[in-house]
Amino acid sequence: MWQKPRIGFMKKNPGVPWLTPEANQFLDEYLKDDHAMLELGSGRSNLWFAKRVGPLTSVEHHVQWYENINELIQTSPFKHKISYFLRSLEHDNYGKIPYISEIEKIENESLDVVLIDGKLRDQCFLACLPKLKSNGIINVDDANRYFVSDSKSPYSKREINDLSENWKEINTISKNWSKRWTSNDIHDTLLIIKP
Repeated sequence: MWQKPRIGFMKKNPGVPWLTPEANQFLDEYLKDDHAMLELGSGRSNLWFAKRVGPLTSVEHHVQWYENINELIQTSPFKHKISYFLRSLEHDNYGKIPYISEIEKIENESLDVVLIDGKLRDQCFLACLPKLKSNGIINVDDANRYFVSDSKSPYSKREINDLSENWKEINTISKNWSKRWTSNDIHDTLLIIKP
């Protein structure tokens, strides 16, 4: 049932990310063509972001979805700005997860914006912290599932004890950071500014 509003939003707003409208508006005004961005979990947002930022690195785990989005990228006027990677969620022979290892390859303090909207969100968040510049923004979609809040959206977390150990750590690390919580009462997007 919760997907019906998203489907309606998609039809009315083709090409717009599946974030909250308030988050999309904020990002549309905030993003600059010299911003370096990392997108974890790709989709319709890929080209929307590529139009607004400088280099965009995007990482996806799902083969068919990757192929669909890659086809769109190849016909886009922004393809020269996008580095798009298909990476597994399974541990490799070295005990690493390629999806997370792709983040670790990025230079420290080189990113202006990160969107976490894919798998392993807690591990992605922790891996991204050293990569993000001071005053950089991390966007976490469906944040009500990972951050303690009073959100009315489904699956919202009310107590720190409702969270995994990684999310407890992340909630503690970012406790005093500037945040902008946005919600459409179905899902929430949290924009967090790294000090």
